[in-house]
Amino acid sequence: MNHYDKALESCQTMLRIDPNYFPAHQHLAEVYLHKAQFEEAIDVLERAVEISKGASTVRGRLGYAYAVPAREDEARKILAGLQEDSKQRYVPPVAFAMVHCGLGEKNEAVRWLERAYEERAGGIASLKVRPVWSDLHSEPGFVKLLARMGLTK
Repeated sequence: MNHYDKALESCQTMLRIDPNYFPAHQHLAEVYLHKAQFEEAIDVLERAVEISKGASTVRGRLGYAYAVPAREDEARKILAGLQEDSKQRYVPPVAFAMVHCGLGEKNEAVRWLERAYEERAGGIASLKVRPVWSDLHSEPGFVKLLARMGLTK
């Protein structure tokens, strides 16, 4: 609903209760990203990567956070790490989509989101409403994906 200040307060409250609850770190980072507080978002996500022991979904968000303020080299390192991990274990397609979205590679992001939908992977039910995907809203492939998911108006 774009109530970022309220979301910021809620995340800070969650982290006072449990500083190791990495989903709160992820949400806090998204708030910072949408308030254009990129370094704060990166700091929070780097901590979340530690806490989550390198969870691929958290690393995908970190790749997005690096890419948005034009830290492309770091974002590409995250992408390469996710690709390498995928040779040994399952990496959710949404993690790849996030990094590609941050890099402005919209077609590639949509391709990964389509794969997530086909695999029934987590993290796609909120595609229409999460601000992180807002750059994709005018992409024909994204619009078609939302329609396939039954998330159109």
